[in-house]
Amino acid sequence: ITTLADYDVLQGPIKDAVASGIDVIIMNTGTPEQARDVGALMYVGQPEYDAGLAAGTRAKGDGVTAFLCVNHAIQQPTVGERCRGFADGLGVELGDSMLDSGTDPAEIKNKVLAYLSAHPETDGILTLGPVSAGPTMQALNENGMAGDIYFGTFDLGDEIVKGIKSGVIQWGIDQQPFLQAYMPVVILTNYHRYGVLPGNNINSGPGFVTADGLTKVEEFAGEYR
Repeated sequence: ITTLADYDVLQGPIKDAVASGIDVIIMNTGTPEQARDVGALMYVGQPEYDAGLAAGTRAKGDGVTAFLCVNHAIQQPTVGERCRGFADGLGVELGDSMLDSGTDPAEIKNKVLAYLSAHPETDGILTLGPVSAGPTMQALNENGMAGDIYFGTFDLGDEIVKGIKSGVIQWGIDQQPFLQAYMPVVILTNYHRYGVLPGNNINSGPGFVTADGLTKVEEFAGEYR
């Protein structure tokens, strides 16, 4: 059971494992197509474009028309698919809405502030995880937009949960990493015992966590959530 965060780096070793007779399931990162290309049995995870599309469709229904996508992992092309899907869900061009923020918190905050100042029509923000969500909240607190601009994020974490509780963040997208690790173990066990295998890949997300769903998330944080 392995991730496929960088296809170019990992495809060789995974293909070698498959060729040697090792059964492989790709989970978390990568795509179903890449899993098939390396010879894996299946993929268990969150298709990034589809998750972004669902987020964009939701945001469009909530009235968002122009957005900023804060991408702290620009070096991973599959993560950028979240921004592309979000744009398609809104029915707008991605254009320059995807910000290469880097991972330094101060730099992220300043870049978000600069973008929002230069694009006053922006009425929605999407961050791609805790790395960018926290500094973005700081930026919104600084410019007075916290709670007034539509804000969704991928993944969960302490700061994101606080943001949802306070009303600064509308929702966090949970790719359910517990399922990403648990399901491959169950599947491989049953495959080796009985020769049975699901016919399709398993999408573990997206699941939208809002203020109403925080009780169970907090109860099992760090264990099952």
